[in-house]
Amino acid sequence: MANQNYVGVQSASDGSFIYGRAGKQGDLIKSKLHGDMYEQAYRGNLFSVTNQAAVTTTAGLATTFTGLAIANPAGSGVNLVIRLFECSQSAVGAAGAIGVMVGSGAAAGSLTVRNAKVGGPASPTTTASAGATIATPVLERICGSVGSLATTGYGLLPSICYDFHGSLIIPPGYYCASYTSAITTSALAFGFVWEEVPV
Repeated sequence: MANQNYVGVQSASDGSFIYGRAGKQGDLIKSKLHGDMYEQAYRGNLFSVTNQAAVTTTAGLATTFTGLAIANPAGSGVNLVIRLFECSQSAVGAAGAIGVMVGSGAAAGSLTVRNAKVGGPASPTTTASAGATIATPVLERICGSVGSLATTGYGLLPSICYDFHGSLIIPPGYYCASYTSAITTSALAFGFVWEEVPV
């Protein structure tokens, strides 16, 4: 049985059957073709939220939490598949660790969750908050650290952008939130990017 593949670009609609793609020398082409989150963003399943200004954070695993949290309500019917966690320092911090913590329950939110497809609808389920009372969290990942100098002491530095590659899933009835090992005063801003995938 011959393995038949199509040479060249194909234009197909959802629900159609197509051949695999091949090059002119018979080589099988397997390519992302776009960025690795393009398909989910294009279909409106990729979301993000970011603090709109630097926030004061609580220390460690406090249940009266400030920072950035997203929550997946019970009965939502989707898993939140975490792709990216971001953190930027804009003022003197308190030296310590930066990470992500998780727990059960909700984090009632007032922040706007945005669709990665600009103009697309906001998430119908996920809530986001810069401050909430949460159930006792557990530290899930350490993603970086914060320094105690004024930001002028560092020069230009990239923000933390920790790629989970989809390796952290927040099921219905759970939340994830930023973690700082020490209290910081209006020094940090955070962001999350996630896919919403049917359970």
